[in-house]
Amino acid sequence: MSEEFPHPGTAAYAGRVLVRRRLALHWSQQQLIHHMRHLSADELPADESLRKMISKWEHGAKSPSGFYRALLCASLGLKVGDLRLPPVTVAYRPYRPAPRHPPTGDGPPSGAVRPLSPGSGRAGPVERRADPYPRAA
Repeated sequence: MSEEFPHPGTAAYAGRVLVRRRLALHWSQQQLIHHMRHLSADELPADESLRKMISKWEHGAKSPSGFYRALLCASLGLKVGDLRLPPVTVAYRPYRPAPRHPPTGDGPPSGAVRPLSPGSGRAGPVERRADPYPRAA
């Protein structure tokens, strides 16, 4: 009697793909961690933390983030699409312009660069202007 394979698009499906590929390579989780560290340009968490994360991904308890999807697939020789997970959505913070008058009244530091305004496509040095609300001495 064979096990039922999970539905594509689920963490369980991706986990099954990851564990089958790792075992096909005859790798332990520790060997996978070694290959991940070798390929990653970024610093990764401690081995024990990575091992717990890999275990959760392989058991389908969690889905790897976009960074780890790419790193796992590169380490195991898979394509990211082989995991059949939904695309990762990236949340961007909305543009929030700098206040016109800093609360201290001192203005921006010298050499400061004004932030890009939407659609301007340029940044430049901040002009120092006289404070329209001078402090009383």
